[in-house]
Amino acid sequence: MFFMKNFCFHTSIQYNAYVSHMFDWLLDGYLLNVKGRLLSHG
Repeated sequence: MFFMKNFCFHTSIQYNAYVSHMFDWLLDGYLLNVKGRLLSHG
């Protein structure tokens, strides 16, 4: 039981890290896209 709890906890931490990393990546890409548009339009 303890092992399962520990495993689930560890997995959720990895999942949260993965989701936050994906979110950061998407946000960075979005901001770069917006900056590029603003620069190209002058």
